[in-house]
Amino acid sequence: MLLSDPLITPIDCPIDKAALRDHTAAKVAGTRRSPEAIPMVKSGPSKKDEHRFIFARRVMAMRAPMVEAPHANERPVMSFSLDIQSVQTLKSEAKALRDQRSAAGENLTHGAALEAVAKAHGFRDWNTARASLPDRVAVPYQVGQRVHGTYLEQPFKGVLIGVQLMGDQQHFKITVNFDEPVNVTPNFMFAAYRHRVMATIDLHGVSPALRGNGKPQMIVHRS
Repeated sequence: MLLSDPLITPIDCPIDKAALRDHTAAKVAGTRRSPEAIPMVKSGPSKKDEHRFIFARRVMAMRAPMVEAPHANERPVMSFSLDIQSVQTLKSEAKALRDQRSAAGENLTHGAALEAVAKAHGFRDWNTARASLPDRVAVPYQVGQRVHGTYLEQPFKGVLIGVQLMGDQQHFKITVNFDEPVNVTPNFMFAAYRHRVMATIDLHGVSPALRGNGKPQMIVHRS
């Protein structure tokens, strides 16, 4: 019987301890003995060795990664569009849902897909969603768009790196990365420069938050 490492032996095939000591001494002296030279004990495993083997198997099972196998009847997760909700975006989601179900071997009709998408967005049914949403929404601001304007009455140029539609669907929370740092304290003895700011603007790019003199904190124009 061959062993991959003379110092690691199967539990069900114990070796003679004296032979193991001789082998270890020979290894330290620089003369490595072959695994075949280690005599095996003819007796079978003891009860203690069996318990150790069972314990080792349990430890290995606990260390193994727990990956749950997919169920045969598991349905694909519905994906949602990141655009502003409209009839067109919901139709696109319904088409994607049908494609997902088709890939899983399920036949989903177009009407059933529309109903599922409408309920997933909180509408009672597709007719309710159709009556509540516009056909299309022209998004005035998008990530990556070049903009210019004023921040705290200081001119700036930059790029939008974050755009989020607010709950009233009339305002946007934007994050602007300035091309050049903007001094937000021009009237003080010290300068405080900002490289990136967040602000809330309306559909026209005007911030509803006002400064002490009544002027908007930010005005944004598309470049």
